[in-house]
Amino acid sequence: MTRLDLNLLVVFDAILRHGSVNGAARRLHLSQPAVSGALARLRHILQDQLFIRTRRGMVPTQRALELGPVVATALSSLRDALSSGQDFEPSTSTRTFTVLMSEIGQILFLPVLTEQIRKIAPGIRLVVTTTQASRHMEAFENGEIDIAVGVWPHLKEGMIQRRLFIDGWMCVAREDHPQIGETLTLSEYLALDHVTVSSVSGGDGIIAKTLRGQGLDRRIALQVTDFLASPLIVAKTDLIATAPEELARFYASAARLRTVELLFDLPKIDLRLYWHKRSETDRGAVWLREMVLTLLLKQDDGQRSFFRVV
Repeated sequence: MTRLDLNLLVVFDAILRHGSVNGAARRLHLSQPAVSGALARLRHILQDQLFIRTRRGMVPTQRALELGPVVATALSSLRDALSSGQDFEPSTSTRTFTVLMSEIGQILFLPVLTEQIRKIAPGIRLVVTTTQASRHMEAFENGEIDIAVGVWPHLKEGMIQRRLFIDGWMCVAREDHPQIGETLTLSEYLALDHVTVSSVSGGDGIIAKTLRGQGLDRRIALQVTDFLASPLIVAKTDLIATAPEELARFYASAARLRTVELLFDLPKIDLRLYWHKRSETDRGAVWLREMVLTLLLKQDDGQRSFFRVV
């Protein structure tokens, strides 16, 4: 067999994962012609088409399906071996880190995390993903995601995690809402019209589940797909929204809204930092985790440095 360039296997792995030449090119930060050329060379070496272009994208041949797990394992092992002894200097690094983070994390945590990283390591690039939950474990195992921040209870096998803090729930309403005082009892809460959130990270679905367990339900007037939309709607209507406490306080400080304490129990929100054991000794990943812990871990005085309007 002709001597095989390792870079060709990297291209093969990327096409297999993304199902297209363009997707692989974006992932590898290469041009589309460069990826197409690499695929052509690999086809010649292996004497197989490897991927067939269809309306559904690049479909792998049987040979490609057989090679896929072997190539992925080999590349992962090689990355681990190379990175384990590699020095990491934040001030000069140009590394890209991928972070799994919900929209709440992007609102509250990301601004201050980005600010700190820009001060210490201006060449580092952060990529935030909210990919479907079914792909999370695979992405961690393959090194496509470096850390996760938030509530991701399905991240278990092979994962390491550390609690950041426990959050509660509060309501937000417009400042001059005619039916709301400083607090809400359960009966008052159920009598109001709500805007709810359904998102990849779960939204406020735990509230509906808790109420249904008691044979109760909210009066849902509107459902949106992320927590960014709900305060804008609440500010102009008589609807109320229920949000994590830290986010509710952020809403109130950033818009003409007020927070309302709930006089009944809802499940607490357990926010954590997650990483795969494969990156436990990766010095760059260790640095990123320490940065997150420094900014988000609840301090002895109960305060965190991330909560401020930026």
